[in-house]
Amino acid sequence: KRGIVLNADHEALTQMLAELGKLGKKDFSVKLGSLLDVSERKYYVENGFRILETNLKDKLR
Repeated sequence: KRGIVLNADHEALTQMLAELGKLGKKDFSVKLGSLLDVSERKYYVENGFRILETNLKDKLR
């Protein structure tokens, strides 16, 4: 859930944040869910990429 350091310019961070905003419930439950174990799947269905979104927003300040 936490892990890598994001080394990207402002434009790339903005684009990542915009693309994350396009993901819907179905993306987490069906598409991503098919790749994850049950416990991880449940986390992402409930929380999405909240930690990543917060990190991106912090870097854009």
